[in-house]
Amino acid sequence: DLDSRRPVTADSVFRIASMTKSFTAMAILKLRDAGKLSLEDPAERYVPELRGLSYPTTDSPRLTIRHLLSPHAVVLRNGRQHDIDAADLVPGDIVLLASGDRVPADLRLLRARNLRVDESALTGESVPVDKAEAAVDAEAPLAERTSMLYSGTTATFGQGTGVVVATATATE
Repeated sequence: DLDSRRPVTADSVFRIASMTKSFTAMAILKLRDAGKLSLEDPAERYVPELRGLSYPTTDSPRLTIRHLLSPHAVVLRNGRQHDIDAADLVPGDIVLLASGDRVPADLRLLRARNLRVDESALTGESVPVDKAEAAVDAEAPLAERTSMLYSGTTATFGQGTGVVVATATATE
């Protein structure tokens, strides 16, 4: 209710941000299906703020609409952070997550700082779940595996670091 004077919580802000990302992706795909744009179109055609991007060389690949829609992950490799396509993740990769990030693969938490995750698509739970790095029994039900993050869920609050344990069709 827009007229209410209730305070806005961090959870509601992150839920709105997540819904906005989903809505934007759906709108782009509908425009593509209607022939109004191509996923190979340069992103700066639709997002003028991207026009100032500098590319290392003149023949460097340009940022396209497809790049904006592709899931990405921030990983630690050889002690350095890299932003990679989620499809390039492999078991053993260390993934860094922050509020609003979609979990790119099944992860075992190594570190969590006030981390909450929306697992409603998997568990039906209507509120984000607190996550922690403490190990749980391997036979624990999915909803009680507080040290695991699952592909396709969304971090709604906090930060976390996890190791990839499953990707693609091997995920929960």
